[in-house]
Formats: sequence, C-alpha cells, structure tokens
Amino acid sequence: NEHPVSFKIPTPIKFLHELVNSAEKQFMKINKIDYNINCQIYYFYEYFKAFLQAATQNDKIFNLSYNQAIKKATTQITDIYFLARIIIYFEILKQN
Repeated sequence: NEHPVSFKIPTPIKFLHELVNSAEKQFMKINKIDYNINCQIYYFYEYFKAFLQAATQNDKIFNLSYNQAIKKATTQITDIYFLARIIIYFEILKQN
C-alpha cells in the first residue's frame, strides 16, 4: 500500500493536503465558486478523521474505549507519537 494507515507512522499531512486541494478544486469547479479557506479546513478535517478511523481499525483499537486503547498502546510501545495520535483520535470523537 502506497499510503499505509496506522498510528505507528507519522500522519501523512502532505498527502492529506494533496487530497484536500484536489477535492477543493473539484468543488470550486462544480459549484463555480472562488477559493474559500473554510472549505479547505472542512476537507482537511474530514480526511484527517477518515485517516484516524482507518488507523483505529488497522491498529485493532476500533472497538476499545479510550482507557482500553491507552492501556493497549502503553503496554505495546514506547513511542510517544503513537500514543499522541491515539489521544487525538479520541479527542476528535468527543467533538462529534
């Protein structure tokens, strides 16, 4: 897979921005509108959420609670960024 999805890898920000730019260009063309930062923010947030949700499935923490996911992460790894990505996922879930 060209773009693996996991909390164990850095979030592919550049790739997400490429998706955002592509989606925004199509949206602007279809709707005949000009650039709008709010559209870009919306698309980035949606792609980022999709990345995080796919990572929960690939890392097998999809059905776990926050505490269960943190416990699993801290017993398996010592990479602080892996743990941070899991925490970000659950913080975004709280907002929805």
